[in-house]
Amino acid sequence: MGGLVAGLGAFLGHVLPVWLKFRGGKGVATFLGVLFGLAWPLAFMFVAVWIGLALVVRMSSVSSLIGAWAMPVGAYAIGQPGLVAGLAAMAAVILITHRSNIVRIFKGEESTISRVGKG
Repeated sequence: MGGLVAGLGAFLGHVLPVWLKFRGGKGVATFLGVLFGLAWPLAFMFVAVWIGLALVVRMSSVSSLIGAWAMPVGAYAIGQPGLVAGLAAMAAVILITHRSNIVRIFKGEESTISRVGKG
């Protein structure tokens, strides 16, 4: 429980830093770091989901959002039900902070990941 609280604090500190007037970023990267600290198999699950989706949809934001929301399910699947609520809370914050990305996705204006070697 202490690790989850500390991870949530680190996550919120990166997403909503006081010295930047609560405008931050790098929430997904911090979320991944928290996953490594709490249950490393979840971190590898997140990376697998992210890469798989990125190869298909070619949008980092979509891969990040779905990957984050998959982790509470993943926690339950690997026998870590105590992490589900905290990971769901972090996924909700990621969803909220990606509102503008979601709007661009639905408008068809979200930037895509370019293919390597494509001229």
